[in-house]
Amino acid sequence: MNTPLVSIIIPFFNEEKYIKKAVNSALKQDYPNIEVLLIDDNSTDRSREICEEFLDDRINLISKGNLSKGEASSRNLGVTHSKGELVTFLDGDDEMTVDRVSKQVDVCINSDKNTVVGCWVKLLELQTGILKTPPMHKDIVAGFHREY
Repeated sequence: MNTPLVSIIIPFFNEEKYIKKAVNSALKQDYPNIEVLLIDDNSTDRSREICEEFLDDRINLISKGNLSKGEASSRNLGVTHSKGELVTFLDGDDEMTVDRVSKQVDVCINSDKNTVVGCWVKLLELQTGILKTPPMHKDIVAGFHREY
């Protein structure tokens, strides 16, 4: 099986409550060929220190320097530093299922067209602990099945 390098880009700003789970979910992917780029948008909490605790040669921790320019510029910086043939994104307060990257790569490799692969979410209602699909999910999914 073809296993191109996949760059998982995780931009973060003040995500000390969540960043460890996000990074762990990226590192636990069942897909074997990944790099994880952690893009620090000048966090003022312990987010960067938490990221520095990971001892994994697949991780590249990048600081944006003096100016915080937001998530879009962090993603762009990650793409600039990525070595992967394929790129995927994960927010610093989210987690990936263990098979997300392998499923995305499978779609990319087995498609004979230019491919963009996304994912969907479930929302956790904090009071009840119930996972719910966002109201517009079916509309979002329908939009991904168009051919241009």
